[in-house]
Amino acid sequence: MATSRKISRLPAINWLLIAAGVFLLLDILFGYVLPSAAKWFAFLADAVLAIGFLFLFLRGGRDLVLRLAYIVAAVGFAILAISDFADPGAVVGRLGWILAGVGFLVAGILGFVRHVFSRNGDITFLIAAILFAVQALTVVGGIGAGTLGVIGTIVFALLLIATGALRKGRR
Repeated sequence: MATSRKISRLPAINWLLIAAGVFLLLDILFGYVLPSAAKWFAFLADAVLAIGFLFLFLRGGRDLVLRLAYIVAAVGFAILAISDFADPGAVVGRLGWILAGVGFLVAGILGFVRHVFSRNGDITFLIAAILFAVQALTVVGGIGAGTLGVIGTIVFALLLIATGALRKGRR
């Protein structure tokens, strides 16, 4: 019997990645149209990414370093979600960017090298991780990205959506 991949058979992590990408796109859109609502979409994107990386951590596997990278990214995105509304201070906000960037980048590299997902899922996850690490570096370094930052966020959001659509666990 041939198996077909239906959208309803995607795991929860795929839906979380797609949702995070959509929330980031809505954050950019509402940032220009209705700025007061934009912070809600930024919060939702960070919270969904934190939950997604927590699911990846809980999904398990034997690779301890990869699981550690997942939990570091989850903690980083959780700090970013909290800092979207509460002001924990500049140091804590930068710590969230550093943890999320390093955890995401290490998870992307190890996922690609160790073939955690499908080939296309590994590639899009790695490119999204590299792009997010560059964005985190500009935020932590205090470099104003301006228009390039908005374009980078749009590309990052589209990569998250593509990763969610292409990613499937190895059998």
